[in-house]
Amino acid sequence: MKTLAAALCVMMLGGWFFLRPSAPIVEASGADYVLSSFGEHGLGDGQLNTPRCAQPDGKGNCYVLDLSDRVQVFDMATGRFLRLWRLPGVRKGRPERLVFGPDGTLWIPDTHYGRVLHYAPDGTLLDTFGQEGSGPGQMHYPLALVFLKDGRLALSEYGGNDRVQFFSPPDFLGAFGASGPEPGSFMRPQGLTQGPDGNLYVADSSNQRIQVFSPEGRLLHLFGEAGQASGRLSYPHDLAFDPKGRLVVCEYGSHRLSLWTPDGKWLGERGGLGTASGTLSNPWGLAMLEDGTVLVTNSNNHRIERWRLPD
Repeated sequence: MKTLAAALCVMMLGGWFFLRPSAPIVEASGADYVLSSFGEHGLGDGQLNTPRCAQPDGKGNCYVLDLSDRVQVFDMATGRFLRLWRLPGVRKGRPERLVFGPDGTLWIPDTHYGRVLHYAPDGTLLDTFGQEGSGPGQMHYPLALVFLKDGRLALSEYGGNDRVQFFSPPDFLGAFGASGPEPGSFMRPQGLTQGPDGNLYVADSSNQRIQVFSPEGRLLHLFGEAGQASGRLSYPHDLAFDPKGRLVVCEYGSHRLSLWTPDGKWLGERGGLGTASGTLSNPWGLAMLEDGTVLVTNSNNHRIERWRLPD
């Protein structure tokens, strides 16, 4: 196992500074948990430029959003490029998350434009909602969204708002949270998911923790301590539950996936910093598949991988 130089590299992401600490590089040694992989660095059709999000559509396709002005669609089984479409504007910056709604349409928080884009699966823009601002129903750097079981859309923001809002698009329904380190407040709430228990789990990235709220937005509990050691969290960016009820967290700062019980007990981890198969470099997101495997957005390695999780 090699070790990186101890120097810290400061990255600026959307107005926030992230420290990229030194971390061990995990050498390639089989990585039999990597089931498939696709992507190469570039701006051509089928190439990836620092992918931020990859989502399956449940029909054998994978939709990928990267640091260009496009959404690309790939065949999940082969990684073959199928098609793409261009986003309406990226001069201010690029969005970083996409999700499928219950009706199979695609929703993209357009982070630097204070709105949400709503697409048909073929790339037809159906509508948009939201406007820039910090008032109720307005958006300032929208980050992540999730459709809740009751049909509401939960959306997180950062850059001063640092809150979660509820919508029945386009109608505003309510909000909770504020900017800060206190329990119930956020500093870049980067990821959202609803658990089997119905509660809302928030990856509170710059506070290095996971916060758990009732469906109405009441804080229930939180867990996480900053660090790269096992059982700690380093810039959690995304999260999802697997079929076994475990919370899987994508850690941007520790270049790994970590597994937790819903109440915050650490169960294990997979990955580590590197470029070889089975290693990660600042992963940005994940998506659970129906078979219990996970789709990992291996951002700085410019590829998408499907992993088997530890038992």
